[in-house]
Amino acid sequence: MNTETDRRNRASHQQSTDTFTRDLFTWLHQVSTDRGLPPLAASLAIVLSQYFNRQTRLAWPTQQTLVAAMRGEAQSEKPAVKRDAPGTIGALIASLIASGQYKALSRVSKTGYMSRLNAIREQHGHRSVAGLTKERIKTFILVRWLIVPVPHSTH
Repeated sequence: MNTETDRRNRASHQQSTDTFTRDLFTWLHQVSTDRGLPPLAASLAIVLSQYFNRQTRLAWPTQQTLVAAMRGEAQSEKPAVKRDAPGTIGALIASLIASGQYKALSRVSKTGYMSRLNAIREQHGHRSVAGLTKERIKTFILVRWLIVPVPHSTH
């Protein structure tokens, strides 16, 4: 892979992430200070902010989810899928953890990998692996762990 292209892609993602966060907080501030809006508008804006997609900048929670959140009730947007159902990302992660290669890793390596695997499993474990490509995995799942490499010092 071209490391210069990777660096630019990571820098672009970092810039869009920073812009997303800034824009989100600007919008929340505008809603909270607009006295022409109904009293619950700021609360609803805060709830909505939890559902925005960083790439599309859209939020599509159901009305039922919004009502539950406004009432302070916990409700999940994720479909009810059996944990690690066959054909899901969760099943692939479970298979990896059960593999001899994973079991042969040092305790420190397993601990490091497990924190990331559990985060991916929690967020994406219910998703089907059908149609996944290397590019989609990098773009939509692994993007939060991309780190811009720091050049080594020559001292």
